[in-house]
Amino acid sequence: WNAARFLLAVDPEAVRRPLPSPSDLTSEDDQWILSRLQHTTTHVTRELERFRFHEAANAIYEFVWHDVCDWYLELSKDGGLQSQGQTTASRTVLAHVLSTSLRLLHPFMPFVTEELWAHLRPAKSSVSLMHAAWPTAQQRYVNRKAEQRMAQFQTITREVREVRREFLIEGGHKPTVCVKTRSPKEAERIKQGLQRFSRLAEMEI
Repeated sequence: WNAARFLLAVDPEAVRRPLPSPSDLTSEDDQWILSRLQHTTTHVTRELERFRFHEAANAIYEFVWHDVCDWYLELSKDGGLQSQGQTTASRTVLAHVLSTSLRLLHPFMPFVTEELWAHLRPAKSSVSLMHAAWPTAQQRYVNRKAEQRMAQFQTITREVREVRREFLIEGGHKPTVCVKTRSPKEAERIKQGLQRFSRLAEMEI
């Protein structure tokens, strides 16, 4: 609900725009969340076809709650979703992710998703979510490299958070994090990537 309100507040027209092609996506965050969406769509569909409703519900929950809200939205607060000078691609990606997630969630949460669909319904789609087409995975949006890099950054961020808890480091104090890499090129890539995560773990790179 809050994710939908966030999008509608910053760009209510995002739901009307077509999703950019993979070659037009310059943000690694956008590439990652769309790749995760394809895997989730495949997973949820497969589990429903096998009548494994608990596994299907857990898969879409993990995606919306953790991938979208915990990571993608939090990272975007320092990036393109709120910045007027940035491209509209990230907002369009979020609109697509949310509208697809509503269709995947509908069997488990019909009333809430139907209400949100009225505000996030893509152009030329069914007025009622009940009659909307079930989503299918689009393999061209699967990006293994973006997933691997994001997983690396997430692991480092979680480790820093754990150290903060273990040593009772107060909020506002930013410990310096040193990451050992195999080459200067990799070090620079990780340093640039982790700048986006520094706020989430309150750390200096």
